[in-house]
Amino acid sequence: MYKLLKVSLLSTLVGVFLQGNTIDKAKTYYHQGLYTQAFPLFEKLAKEGNKESKYNLALMYEKGQGVDENITKAMHYYKESTSFTEKKYP
Repeated sequence: MYKLLKVSLLSTLVGVFLQGNTIDKAKTYYHQGLYTQAFPLFEKLAKEGNKESKYNLALMYEKGQGVDENITKAMHYYKESTSFTEKKYP
């Protein structure tokens, strides 16, 4: 039981570290204007529920950065980026 808990904790910590690493890389690409490199990283994190990544995807869709401008998708991601906290704290 202890070994299973230890393995589970370790895999969680590795996941958090890798996600943190990925968001930092995505933001670096974004700020360097490398939108096509940033987009798939933000998209992956958004699918995992990362609120900040959803917000960044909304910006990219709104401004057409690395993707075709799409206000409908931008609004979707803006709503998704705020609904995370609304669900947690009704």
